Amino acid sequence: MWFVYILISAIFSAASTIFIKLGVRHTDSTLATGIKTVVVTVLSWAVVFATGLQGELGSISGRTMLFLVLSGLTTGGSWLCNYGALKLGEVDTMVAVMRCGMVLAVIFSFIFLRDPFSVMSVVGIAFILAGALLMIDRRSRSSGAPVSKKWLLLALGEMLFASTTTILGKVGITGVNSNLGTAIHSVVVLVMTAGLVAVTGKWRQIPAIPRRELLFIVLSGVASAVTWLTYYRGLQLTMASIVAPADKLLSGAAAVVMAYFVFGERLTKRSALALGCVAAGTVCMIL
Repeated sequence: MWFVYILISAIFSAASTIFIKLGVRHTDSTLATGIKTVVVTVLSWAVVFATGLQGELGSISGRTMLFLVLSGLTTGGSWLCNYGALKLGEVDTMVAVMRCGMVLAVIFSFIFLRDPFSVMSVVGIAFILAGALLMIDRRSRSSGAPVSKKWLLLALGEMLFASTTTILGKVGITGVNSNLGTAIHSVVVLVMTAGLVAVTGKWRQIPAIPRRELLFIVLSGVASAVTWLTYYRGLQLTMASIVAPADKLLSGAAAVVMAYFVFGERLTKRSALALGCVAAGTVCMIL
């Protein structure tokens, strides 16, 4: 059953990536992240109140709440880095580099959650790292342009934050209903991202956001809400070292296909080889 949740999560995660790419063409990525988080939070809590889970808030342990809050903070950092990088680079490149974050998540799950580790895990990690390195090379991308230092720093930040989120979320979600945990998690992300928008004064740019881009930012928020609700349920049902690779493989493949049709981002032979390495490595880690 966990696979059904992760499949839904992956499809909506890919859609969210495409929507936000369309939404930050002329809009500041930090502002877009703040708006998107508002949408996610509203929808997450709507599910909580619709199912009557708000009554369980008082029974959540301090340890569970701590890890949910920490996972929310790392998610906020991941989003800010991810959308900043997407504004500067191509979707397929970001997809491949994000897979390194999945490798970190799996390694962390072996270390901190005591998930099983095997020879296939090592082989999978090697394949994924090789694929990611190939995608950073300018010859792999349709534009042929080298990645900037700013993009690389944002991509590395996304990898670190995303991998940490998986571990913290796994620990936090074990002591609470997954939908309620997702809602609490969303509030933390909202405080972080909206706070950053307020402090930097970027909220003043809201009236100037093109309506088309605002629509895509909102749609990205809707897609992310579905992603969170299903991902954390899947994470609750099985090991993080299985969920993380499966989710990234499916969402990455879906994002690349969508980017081809929406942005015309065509895969070169080198990038196809790179993504093939990522897919092979992911399968090795799931087996």
